[in-house]
Amino acid sequence: METTWFVPVLALLWGSAPAADAPALTKATSIARTESPLTIDGEIRSVEVDIGWRPSKHFRASVSYGIDEVELSQDEFEAQLVSAQFDFVFSNTVSWVNLIQYDNVSESIGLNSRLHWVPQAGRNVYLVLNHNYEERMSDNSFHSTTTDLTLKADYTFRF
Repeated sequence: METTWFVPVLALLWGSAPAADAPALTKATSIARTESPLTIDGEIRSVEVDIGWRPSKHFRASVSYGIDEVELSQDEFEAQLVSAQFDFVFSNTVSWVNLIQYDNVSESIGLNSRLHWVPQAGRNVYLVLNHNYEERMSDNSFHSTTTDLTLKADYTFRF
């Protein structure tokens, strides 16, 4: 069972007020969700809060915080996930999406950055960077563990 609450939309007027014909997405939104699904051998209770801001059609930022309380027959734990996303749309063919996440179970930070280019309809090129940091208990700091850079391309055949 899932329940969703919508918090009223707030206008963010930083710098100058949006023009009267500005898109409705020049506002901040926030959403809070909770759910308590039953699992085969236990129970999970989840709460998530998302806050987003889109001052123009070229930029969007959001942050979210979620908690999952897991109760199993042999164990119980709480998982927390904090994330931030920053999206840049340079044109209708080029965009850049960035996601940063931290969770307390693995005690790691993950960065995913994706540059997307659409040279023609049905053709896509992606440059994706994934980078992970893990927390070391010895000095309570994060250290780089893995880095992955991938170039992807796809082409849609139409006939």
